[in-house]
Amino acid sequence: NSDDKESLVKLLGMEVRASKVVTKDAKMRTFIQEDSSRESITKFAYDLHYGTLRPEQDVLIALDDSVVRGNTLKNAIIPMMDRLKPTRIIFVSSCPQIRYPDCYGI
Repeated sequence: NSDDKESLVKLLGMEVRASKVVTKDAKMRTFIQEDSSRESITKFAYDLHYGTLRPEQDVLIALDDSVVRGNTLKNAIIPMMDRLKPTRIIFVSSCPQIRYPDCYGI
């Protein structure tokens, strides 16, 4: 189908840029904080890099390999990314395969 071919050519011709948009302060250990203080700390543990996205033009694809509960993502990271005004935010999470689960957390 010619429409499919045109769509593919358009997609392959898109410019892809890679840049760090959000970085975490390595000294801020939000995971080990108690629940009552974790939410307020996570909002200040990340730095946003302005000028990396063209507002209302770029699609932001975020990669993360450390999603545990999803609270930090929901309460801190996505609201920060939204301030950059991308047309869309696509979040991709990955982790290594769990081969030998440890139910006791040791």
